[in-house]
Amino acid sequence: MAAFDLSRVNSEIRKRLEPFLADFTKIADFPFQAAYLIGPAARGEFNASKPELQICLVADSYRPETLEAIASLGRKHGKAGIRAPLLLTPEHIQQARDVFPMSLLDLKHNHIPLAGVPLLDGIAISQMHLRWECEREARLARLHMRQAYLSSAGDAAWMARWFADEVVLLFPIFRAVLHLLGEEAKSGNTESAERLSEKTGVPLESFVAVWALRKTGKTPAVSAVKQLYVEWDEAMRQLIGKIDALPA
Repeated sequence: MAAFDLSRVNSEIRKRLEPFLADFTKIADFPFQAAYLIGPAARGEFNASKPELQICLVADSYRPETLEAIASLGRKHGKAGIRAPLLLTPEHIQQARDVFPMSLLDLKHNHIPLAGVPLLDGIAISQMHLRWECEREARLARLHMRQAYLSSAGDAAWMARWFADEVVLLFPIFRAVLHLLGEEAKSGNTESAERLSEKTGVPLESFVAVWALRKTGKTPAVSAVKQLYVEWDEAMRQLIGKIDALPA
């Protein structure tokens, strides 16, 4: 089993990962090809007051007993912010490039190698497939927001929590659109939204504001829900128009 190199992460992240990885290495007979730190910590957005650490593993296969062993680590290390690992295979990475280009693009540009060979660095992403997924996900996000507003049945507190949960799903779209526009997609959530807004003129300030609240464990004010819906809906309408204008 490959040794883990934590030299690229800061001391706060290291002290949380080391106990988890020490237990992980005790899992017998589990050869993997690569391990990465992904998520907020890999984007430079680690928050010690609300830690979220996720490992991505790449191996040829995962036996049921291996999954059970990895799952058991969550009970012990969950309080340190360790999330369930993302388990991939080389086959999945290669064959999913046409259907999940946005997710793979985010992995490619926002990861920290911990062990093994650099498999993610060499992923080739089709601009055409990425543009299709960006438009599909942006249109779905706008539709889901409308349906959520209806489903809230006037419960503004419920809708405020929905905005706080939904915002994290939109930043990968923003980074992917930046990539399609020829910009660097390796950036944190706030920077991605600000750069995309500057590049396209689409007003994304309200997304940044909700993300800032979420990082502190808060949700938008109940009194702001209606205006937030108006701002998000208009921003997504404009963004979809920008994506639609890109070459297919």
